[in-house]
Amino acid sequence: MSTEIITPFKTDYLRGNIYDKELNDSIIEEIYKTEKEEPSTKQTNAGINSYQSPLRIMNDLPQCMLNLFNKMFPLIIPYVKHMGIKKDFSISCNELWYNINRKHAFNSVHRHVHSHFSFVYFAKSEEAGESGFLTLYNPDEGLEINHFMVGVANDGHLNMQSNNCFRWSIVPEPGTFVVFPSHIKHSVEVNGRDSDRISLAGDFFCRVKDREQDRERLRNEERIKK
Repeated sequence: MSTEIITPFKTDYLRGNIYDKELNDSIIEEIYKTEKEEPSTKQTNAGINSYQSPLRIMNDLPQCMLNLFNKMFPLIIPYVKHMGIKKDFSISCNELWYNINRKHAFNSVHRHVHSHFSFVYFAKSEEAGESGFLTLYNPDEGLEINHFMVGVANDGHLNMQSNNCFRWSIVPEPGTFVVFPSHIKHSVEVNGRDSDRISLAGDFFCRVKDREQDRERLRNEERIKK
């Protein structure tokens, strides 16, 4: 007789810090400049004190944003490989926007459905997360309505770990970036401080090299088998 504990489903996210004061200050300056020049859109941002920029034109980004990507993207590649991609691939950002959450502002729960991965870079926030955690939600949504799991958690009898965690909150420290699969639901909690919480967020695609050639080869192999 034997038993085996198997974990078939698992979701990892990437967190890193690339804080550079000069670069970070220039990013903050650019985001404030954009707020003065372009009206806010209404997406997931909520509260009277929130600002979310229109989508940025990717081939016309200011130098500070290009410098940020040059620092951040090489660190993302190992994470994408960790997700199981076996062939060579490239990543490219297809959407980017800026966020300013002032006191009482927040972002409601949502997911991004037209991309592979999403990222957030925190440029300005207060310590201890009082300016609003970034919260990721377990894709196993049934966990939060499982009466047994909720009961033992509320009673303080649950060791919170990856296979039973309902949600995971991340402190928005300046210079920190977070990357996660775009299908993961996430939100930004209320900014309880008087100072602004500033971030930029975006989505990117992974493009596997020679993917179409591989598909055609597999189709030909199937035809030969028949």
